[in-house]
Amino acid sequence: MMPAHPNILGADPRPLFFPVADGAERIAPPEPRLGQSVRLAARSLSVMQKEGLATSSASGKVWRLVSDEGDYLDGFDEASCPLSFLTVGMVASTMTELLALVCDAAAASPLSGLMRGEKESLFTLTLNGETLAPDKALPVPGGALGDPGEVIEGAAPAESNWEGQVVKGAKSPLTEEATSSQGSSLAEEQDRVLHIRGICTLREDGVKQIEQQLFNPHGSIFTFLCDEEGRAADALSYMAAGIGFCFMTQLGRYAKIAKKDLSEYRVVQDIHFSPGGASGGTGQAGRADPVETHVFLTSNEDADFARAALDMGEQTCFLHAFCRTDLKTRVKIGRL
Repeated sequence: MMPAHPNILGADPRPLFFPVADGAERIAPPEPRLGQSVRLAARSLSVMQKEGLATSSASGKVWRLVSDEGDYLDGFDEASCPLSFLTVGMVASTMTELLALVCDAAAASPLSGLMRGEKESLFTLTLNGETLAPDKALPVPGGALGDPGEVIEGAAPAESNWEGQVVKGAKSPLTEEATSSQGSSLAEEQDRVLHIRGICTLREDGVKQIEQQLFNPHGSIFTFLCDEEGRAADALSYMAAGIGFCFMTQLGRYAKIAKKDLSEYRVVQDIHFSPGGASGGTGQAGRADPVETHVFLTSNEDADFARAALDMGEQTCFLHAFCRTDLKTRVKIGRL
């Protein structure tokens, strides 16, 4: 059964990923607090399809990135799911540190700064142009940033061919652990072990090629390119897009389950990272500040719904849970 909502990404003639021609005029990263920073401005296109512009102080480029979900969330599977973006960013960032310093590469990755310790994410909330105080979610100091709707609209690719930045392949191998089915992730309660795999290969030209496989929920294979020199989106931009898109999925999922109106939702998200321990020459483990997200909702519902949507989005987002949980990467070295 195909979803009732329109397949906006499928009808868009532009490449899925591309550097934006006038990106610097549209969006800039926040002033770095720890050495480097990344900002994501994103909006919903339909219930599960999302479009964002990501820019990091490290790369200086602005990349248009998009995300979709599979049939487990009644999506069209036109683009990779949000969790894949974090996987790609994580494996690419670790590869960068491996190339610079083999020992302690996982800890040297800036992403490890989000994993270690318990970092509660910070939010602002705006409903139909009116700023609201969050209920349970912690506030961002200094108040809300501007609505990113016009920033994203009509972004055009920089001159070149960007079609190969992300390529959809066949379905991931079906394993016994797969528990998803059509619409299964729209259930109010779930008991599911997520399983995502990222396989990173360094091409001869130095660009990282990452094959992302989604075993549970069962989804398609997507192959991403990642590069810190501008030939593809950088690792920090992928990380930021993963967190932002995952949170937005939960906003849309909550509204659909609660049968509430949520015609559009947008975010501006800032994350501050330290330079890589090896690639940045610090010799130290990666550090990061709490994620700061400014949420903009367009809805006929009231302020109570807006606050509940924010709280449920934060509580059910896998990647905000990733940030507020003290984690450690396990490394296993084998022979080819």
